[in-house]
Amino acid sequence: MSNPQSNQSHATSAQWTAVWALLLAAFVTLLDVTVVNLAVPSIAADLRATSVQSQWILLAYLVPLAALLLPLGRFGDALGRRRLFLLGVAGFSLGGLVAGTAQSIAVLIAARVLQGVGAATMMPQVLALRSAYCPTNASGKSQRTAYFV
Repeated sequence: MSNPQSNQSHATSAQWTAVWALLLAAFVTLLDVTVVNLAVPSIAADLRATSVQSQWILLAYLVPLAALLLPLGRFGDALGRRRLFLLGVAGFSLGGLVAGTAQSIAVLIAARVLQGVGAATMMPQVLALRSAYCPTNASGKSQRTAYFV
C-alpha cells in the first residue's frame, strides 16, 4: 500500500524539476546573446568577416527571436506547449552545434537564424508551462518563488 503523502511530495519534486528545467532553458536563450556579443570580435577575426557580417552574427539571432515570439506563443496554445518547447530546444541546440562548428560566416549566420527560431519557439512556452507545472499551495508561496526566480 502506498503512502499518499510520499506520492504528493514526489509529484511536487517532479514539478519543481520541470520548472527548473524551463527556467534553465529561458536563461540559456538569453545568455546566448551576451556570450556571442562578447565573442563577435574573435569570431569575426577567425572567419575573416566584414563589419556588416559581424553585425549579422547578432542580428541573425535577435530578429527571428523578436519577430516570431508572439506567433509561436499562439502556435503553442494551438498545437501543444510541451511539443513546441521540445521542438524549440531541438532547433536551438542544433543551431548551436552548427554555429559552433561553422567554418564560414554564411554557415554561422544561417545557424544563428536557426538558433533564433528555436529560442522564439521555446520562450513563450516557458512561461505558459511554468504556470502549469509550478506546484501550488494554499498560500501561493510556490508560485511567488517561481516568479521571483
